[in-house]
Amino acid sequence: MAASFFGEIVEPASRAFFDFGEDDFDEESSAEKCEFKITWKTEALRYDTVLVFHGKISNAFADRSFFDQGLCCGTVEKVTKQSLKKDAATFYSLQNDILALSVTAVEDIHSVPFIDCLDEIISKTKRVVVICSLPAARYLGEQRIEDGLLRCLVTSAKIEDLKIRCTTLEQPNFVPGVPAAFMSYCCLKQKPGYLLLCYSDDDPDVVDSRTLLPFNPIMTCPLFKSICKREHSSKLTGSAYGNIYM
Repeated sequence: MAASFFGEIVEPASRAFFDFGEDDFDEESSAEKCEFKITWKTEALRYDTVLVFHGKISNAFADRSFFDQGLCCGTVEKVTKQSLKKDAATFYSLQNDILALSVTAVEDIHSVPFIDCLDEIISKTKRVVVICSLPAARYLGEQRIEDGLLRCLVTSAKIEDLKIRCTTLEQPNFVPGVPAAFMSYCCLKQKPGYLLLCYSDDDPDVVDSRTLLPFNPIMTCPLFKSICKREHSSKLTGSAYGNIYM
């Protein structure tokens, strides 16, 4: 089931989903305005697939499963009007045709300039896959969330070879900020896009293998199997990888 991203499942946190004029953003203070700049550590290549990880638990999953298999090849720097600089995201080259992006410091209100900064990259890719983690309190539904809950949304231009057993996100749930901006971009450009949302009650600052259980269906997909050389296990053992037990 494809989602209509201009409907009620999306909150107006991302301007990419709505035809707002510039006057609608007059309330944004100069202190909040910023721009983003990409710095490459290696030569920028053309990638078929861009994987985006957004949220602490999602990034912990990627760090556990993928990032140590790849090469950190660049960063996205956030620059404010006061010339304050901060790393907002990091690029990892996982394979010759797969680029991962770990988004760690982009507020919802800055999601549009962030996507604008990435336009040259994602406009050339064949597909975009976004994996996002959200607090369980943001899920609007009757299903209880104990060990996490995985939901998905896809654009009308479907990714045929990305098959993950996952229920489509129900209405009236919405997609916030950066994930919404990526999916809106894919819709407008008629580019295949796939969004996976993980809802969890767990403390995002204390991540262990139980926290990562909802991501297990993702590892059955050939795309993710191809870039994860380490066996993905849901069992807790005595060896720790940071705060993540392996």
